[in-house]
Amino acid sequence: MRNFFLSLALPWLIAGCTTPEHHAEDAAYAAQMQLITVENSKLRDALLEIASDSAQTGGLTGAGKNAFKTQVVPLQEHILLQAKMVTAPPRWEGHHQELIGLLERRARAYHTLAESSDANARQQAQAEATQVSLEEGRWYSEVGLKLGQPKRSFSQFP
Repeated sequence: MRNFFLSLALPWLIAGCTTPEHHAEDAAYAAQMQLITVENSKLRDALLEIASDSAQTGGLTGAGKNAFKTQVVPLQEHILLQAKMVTAPPRWEGHHQELIGLLERRARAYHTLAESSDANARQQAQAEATQVSLEEGRWYSEVGLKLGQPKRSFSQFP
């Protein structure tokens, strides 16, 4: 009998929700975050285009550097600003602040990549950007599982 009640409660526990109010909060938070994931897709596309051009020309050209400075850096700053404008429910606030921290680190790394002529600083910034990308992917996976309602998608890129 106890297993029967556990089986009924398990979907609620897995989703991290205990009340219908949490479902509404989760849906609202996920909806706000979707705007950020759309911008993340634009950022990814811009980076892929720069990487493709770089691979074809054997290195980052002046046009690639300019695109990084005029497209990637402003888009990353916009994503960070959007994330700061999201109103996270109290139970998601810690997770959301973690995402903001990741986006701030990525913004600093991209700014260094766009502005610095120091090879070591650029190499460190590239390593930091790569690390942040991995951590951000994990963040979306973990939060997506916690938001994991049926029929609700939550991922880094829509």
